[in-house]
Amino acid sequence: MSRHGVEEKRNELKQFLHAGGYCIVLPLDPSIQRTARSWCPAPVPRLVPREGTSVLWKRGSLVTPLVEGIRFRTHCTADIRPEESATVLAKNNAGFVVAFSISTADGRMLFLPAPGTMFERGKFVKAQIEHVSDIIAEMECKPPSWFLEVTPTYETHLAEQLSRLRRARCCLYATGRLLSKSVFVVIDEMLRPLGFVVEYLEDEGREDICAQSINHELRFECKGLKGYANVDDLRQLLDHCTRRKSKAKLKGVFVVNHSRDEPPKDRGLAATKEAVDLAVRHKYSIVTTISIFEAYLGVLEGRLKREDFLSLLLSSAGLIDAFPLGTGQ
Repeated sequence: MSRHGVEEKRNELKQFLHAGGYCIVLPLDPSIQRTARSWCPAPVPRLVPREGTSVLWKRGSLVTPLVEGIRFRTHCTADIRPEESATVLAKNNAGFVVAFSISTADGRMLFLPAPGTMFERGKFVKAQIEHVSDIIAEMECKPPSWFLEVTPTYETHLAEQLSRLRRARCCLYATGRLLSKSVFVVIDEMLRPLGFVVEYLEDEGREDICAQSINHELRFECKGLKGYANVDDLRQLLDHCTRRKSKAKLKGVFVVNHSRDEPPKDRGLAATKEAVDLAVRHKYSIVTTISIFEAYLGVLEGRLKREDFLSLLLSSAGLIDAFPLGTGQ
């Protein structure tokens, strides 16, 4: 193909991805590194030759329905750096990434290992064709005007719950108002069913969030940090809790999104000893966004009761490492 022809194909791919399409690149192999970086509009991770004996697909990913029952062989892995926007789709038995996707505008490029045999390669291609056929059929078969009138109530409820979950998950990386609003979603979900009135108050120059019931008032201050919380970070919560009295039993809670640029599993110290001692002295709680988000998921999955979440918040002083999660129903 001429250089002009290659450029035309590259532009076609760019337009296709911009329109929301997805492109599958296989097999994942170090030899495609240069070509992939030339064709992909976003940075491509470094590809390294490594052997693996199994492929463990991430549950719930967009390729899960397309790879069921197909064996793949892996001779290459990807070293994904934190600043790269690649999403892991599968790892091998040694824990190395062997499949990933890259978002490009409204589209996506999928980099996958090769199916193990010619038969399985044909099976994989057939699955793609059937998947695309289903999408086209769904697009062409537009629902009639009365369809929305018979939409089940639970569908609306699930859509709302998914929207809240996405906003709550922001607490793992956010700072400022975005963090406060994300934590508000969590606290509202946890405490409102227990009779609390939960308010977002940061814009009024008060504590970020206030949760009130007949007997208790919890005042939350949220902070996203590149490191850990110190005494100065807690002083604003101290000010909010001492400046204005409460008729109910008052509790201060400091929510910290510590080391926010790091993956949750790699984060270290959440608060200094001096900060924890200050919290203990005033009977305040320090909670990480990791622990409250896990508690939020625990409630949604039936592994944690809201009452237990509240009880630990009210009874603890200092750092709460985690909330007690069960195994669910």
